[in-house]
Amino acid sequence: MTSNFVHLVPPLVESGNTKGFDESGRTLGTAFSPRDNSLATFVAPNPSTSGGEQKYWEDAPLYFANPNRPPDNLRRQFISEAGPVFDLLAALRKGGGTEGYSDRVDTPSYQLAMHQKCRDLVNVARSYWIRASQQHSDEEFEFDAEHYRSLHTCLSLANFLYAPSPESTRLPVGDDLMEWLNMHYIAPSTEEGDHLSNQISPWKDETFWPYLTRAIIRGLTKASIFFLEVLSRHPSSALQELSQKLVPLLQSHPQVRDHASIAEFSRALSKWKENIRALRLEMGSIPESDRDDGFENWWDRMSDILSILEGRFSVLKHVCQELGADWKEICAAYATLVHPTLSRSDLPEVAADVLDDMPPDPTDLEDSIHVALVRAEYREALARAACLDPWLAAHLAIVLELLAYVTNDRNKESELSIADYYLLAYAEYLGSDPGLWRWNVSYLCSCGDIGREMADAVLVRVPLKLGVREEQTGTMVADENSRATGIIRMLKEITQVCRDYERLPAMRTIYKIGAGELMSMREYALAMECYAKAADWSGLGRCVDLILEEFISGGPAKFVRLVENTASLLQELTSIPETPGIFLHRLTFAVRYAEFHDNLMGERFRDAAINLENMFRRDTVPKSWWALLLCDCVELLQHDPPLFTTEAICLFLQKLEEIQTRVDQGWADDYLSIVVRTTKGGGTKDAFQRLKRVRLATARFYAKCSIIDIGGKGIATLRSTKL
Repeated sequence: MTSNFVHLVPPLVESGNTKGFDESGRTLGTAFSPRDNSLATFVAPNPSTSGGEQKYWEDAPLYFANPNRPPDNLRRQFISEAGPVFDLLAALRKGGGTEGYSDRVDTPSYQLAMHQKCRDLVNVARSYWIRASQQHSDEEFEFDAEHYRSLHTCLSLANFLYAPSPESTRLPVGDDLMEWLNMHYIAPSTEEGDHLSNQISPWKDETFWPYLTRAIIRGLTKASIFFLEVLSRHPSSALQELSQKLVPLLQSHPQVRDHASIAEFSRALSKWKENIRALRLEMGSIPESDRDDGFENWWDRMSDILSILEGRFSVLKHVCQELGADWKEICAAYATLVHPTLSRSDLPEVAADVLDDMPPDPTDLEDSIHVALVRAEYREALARAACLDPWLAAHLAIVLELLAYVTNDRNKESELSIADYYLLAYAEYLGSDPGLWRWNVSYLCSCGDIGREMADAVLVRVPLKLGVREEQTGTMVADENSRATGIIRMLKEITQVCRDYERLPAMRTIYKIGAGELMSMREYALAMECYAKAADWSGLGRCVDLILEEFISGGPAKFVRLVENTASLLQELTSIPETPGIFLHRLTFAVRYAEFHDNLMGERFRDAAINLENMFRRDTVPKSWWALLLCDCVELLQHDPPLFTTEAICLFLQKLEEIQTRVDQGWADDYLSIVVRTTKGGGTKDAFQRLKRVRLATARFYAKCSIIDIGGKGIATLRSTKL
């Protein structure tokens, strides 16, 4: 349970000294972390007071608190194993719509589905009850084996009361109730039976008759027959005869599951009880002197047993109280021995009568939940379950809603249904562990618009570093590639969950966050892919700008490596009509320019020349980069044999002329900024020197083309251009 108070240890203020704390100009500040629901508490200056010395809060401690203890390993595994069962229940809930589930609860297929899913929850609780019992480590667990045992008893009770199998729905409740009681609250104990069976004359033991009586009440036929047969050695011949006659009657006790109908079972039971009454009449002829064996009045004990088998409730209640039985055992015995055709809908009334005489312990949460479930007090059961474990309340709530025992109508003020309330409370508990985000989202998304909005807040705060692998020593992997792979792995997992629950706006935000992480790691190709999936075109543009900056600062080799694997993204974006042209143009230039340098470094000069010419011809190059690309062509212009046509030379000269004209008009920053930054010396004068070398290289190329008479088309234009 969460507390309304947070106790600071060590305390900031001694008891009774709050006035001095306030007068010093200090107050308590808090900061909430949406990542794991934790709260930071610290000393801060009080804005309502003008006094206070700075030293009071400079060295004050910082406290961290959490309304819930984060789940330990065992609890985390328990939550994860129950999660898929909840997903199946949530799918049924999603299909219910606003009209409710009352039209489906009588369908055998629906009953079977609910029975199986409830049974799965019961099995999960049972499994972890066993696992918690077998833990021998020194670790202190959040919940011990007794806690998981309580979850198991509550869920299994709800399972057979409200979600029985279709074939059990038409049957009386008694057999199921007694089976539940015998499974979870064993009595009489195996140790008592072993103790009595090892004695030559067990009837001389004071526990013999209580053991035999309780075995008969609990329907433990084998144990009952064993000790009745032991009485064949009893010194009283009358008791020997009675016990031998009772054995076949117990063996032939009618069971409702063995009959085709309730009416047929009732007739068989009535005939069977006539034989019990006949045996009681026979007991009346036994002399008073033969009714006591010196250790016990066996006649009274046997009379009680026959009265119980005959169905006398007053005797049953009296005997159960003597045996130390509680209300659960009396209800189960009533439903099997007094009124064996009792239906599930009639059980609450019987339980109310029993509880009037035997009230439960109000401090026992487990027993309080049992009372509420048996009495069909659904809201009380959920409230008490929430006190025991928010997990139990959440799963019990959705089961009761799906079975139409609690309404799925939403409150007008809170816009939450009953189940929503408990599911959100459980999701808040899950928020204390960021590693359980997947299940947190699952539970939240089942709670309407409010839950889905809360799920979005969880999704965008999932730490992407959860996907980064750790070394065996526990330290984070330092390799950038491994880190990037881990983040991508986490992004895929989170965005897949977004798709599963149709949280597309959150998915786009997550891609933006992931892109920012990858861009900070200089994984530009992956970052651009994330920006594209987020449809964040300005982010994509910033990423392209950073890649181009990397070229300016790191050179072509690094630039080519960073743009690697981006060509496929460009092709994909080109086919999307919504992609803004300005950003697509910028990315196209980065990819084509990287291809140019890749060919250049690989000495594929002809391909590099084609790259360069095509970039200018298709107007791919931003104007601020014209000068730099023209400088790049100098080496290619000097190649033998020639790589360019005279048409390309004309194009280069046109660009040179435009640069010169714009610079003369005062646009030097727009046309020369990049080439200035990549020129040794870093000034405009040095940049002009580089461009002069471009002019000289084009002139020489032209002269060479004229001598060997190549180039064809474009020569006339070239001759008329000022060199």
